[in-house]
Amino acid sequence: MTTVLLNSAMMPDEGVYVLRRVSRGEFAKLVADAYQRGDLQSYVDYPETAQHIERVSGVPIQVNYAAS
Repeated sequence: MTTVLLNSAMMPDEGVYVLRRVSRGEFAKLVADAYQRGDLQSYVDYPETAQHIERVSGVPIQVNYAAS
């Protein structure tokens, strides 16, 4: 399963998407776990957003300018 980071409500590819509220701590763990599995895909196109997620999760987040 791929974990996709989005900085807006957009759907980059066809598929089934699930929305559920998570705490900040759970978000950080989900991001870190996906990164460790190699399943993290970033569609974050704002450097500030990527930096914030990096601070929260401890995981480097790629900025994807093609997503905009």
